[in-house]
Amino acid sequence: MFKNRILIVIAVFLLIFGTATIATYSGYRNSRAANMKKDAEIDNYGMYINKRAKGARNIVYSDERVKLKYDRSENLSSRKPEDRSDAYGSYDVYVDDNGNEFYYLQNTDMLCGVKNKKIDGERLTPFDNDDEAIKIAEEFMIKIFGSDHDYDFESCKIPPQRFYYEVIYRKYVNGYRTDDYVRLWVNFDGEVCAFSAFNRDRYDHIAINRPSAIASQQRSKSNIVDTLNSENFTIVDQYISKNEEGKLVMVSVIEYSLTDGVSVYPIKDEVSVVIE
Repeated sequence: MFKNRILIVIAVFLLIFGTATIATYSGYRNSRAANMKKDAEIDNYGMYINKRAKGARNIVYSDERVKLKYDRSENLSSRKPEDRSDAYGSYDVYVDDNGNEFYYLQNTDMLCGVKNKKIDGERLTPFDNDDEAIKIAEEFMIKIFGSDHDYDFESCKIPPQRFYYEVIYRKYVNGYRTDDYVRLWVNFDGEVCAFSAFNRDRYDHIAINRPSAIASQQRSKSNIVDTLNSENFTIVDQYISKNEEGKLVMVSVIEYSLTDGVSVYPIKDEVSVVIE
């Protein structure tokens, strides 16, 4: 039941939007190409070549015309694309002439993320207040998702030891939070240097029965009590998602502690219950 998905999500995000410099990218790309498909089949998190992906794209991004070339595909799910109910979790990655990366939902024209090769700007001090970063983020949201986008602003913060703002927008369905959210990075130069929306529009045509959702919340708490054999836990977050079978689930993020009699170990985990 408990899968430590928090750690997995963090690891995956760092894999995609890490800031490490690849000094020998060309040689690395050539040497890995032959093994991409094999690697993906072994661990299901690997890089591979999607033979159905478009070889090139000409797009308009942030008011500029950009030429993209297919580079690779990445499977971030615990299952292969053919074993899942939809393509979410697998992305075709393209690069422009400057080395910026563009992530498309596999075999579609849906842009789900961009990472500039250079994340940090020249300026090392933040704005006088967060409102300026939020304004830049909202202008970007309108350019990418349209003026009538239905993502709600959620938060704006500067991550520890970083030189950019992290701004998050999220979609709700019938009043329930979902894992369809947009994460934008706005550096101190005022540039949106990266964004991700890996579950973009995933629930747009889904209606959630409110009594069923409420019942799933109650069952989640009951299941947690039974599993931990304790009521000493805190539900810090709940949201709608889909499991690998494509069923809607209510995900509860919980915090609790374990002890060996000497030390106390804080635990953060997730449990999901199917919404019937």
